[in-house]
Amino acid sequence: MSCFDTVTATYNPDDVKDRMVAVRVRYITIDPMLRVWISGAKTYLPALVPGSAIPGFGVGQVIKINDSSNRFNKP
Repeated sequence: MSCFDTVTATYNPDDVKDRMVAVRVRYITIDPMLRVWISGAKTYLPALVPGSAIPGFGVGQVIKINDSSNRFNKP
């Protein structure tokens, strides 16, 4: 189960519908240990299997919030 859909596309502000956020990804990192996890070697974490989530981190910049309740758009 995923909380997010990853989409690569040209940014169009009109595509950000109500209750959506547009984020420009600035940095992504994937742990170098990933090669070991995929190999199935014994580690402190269980091996990754096809279809599982890959651990990593990222930094993004929010470029648009569309919230009709104006909860986040207040000046």
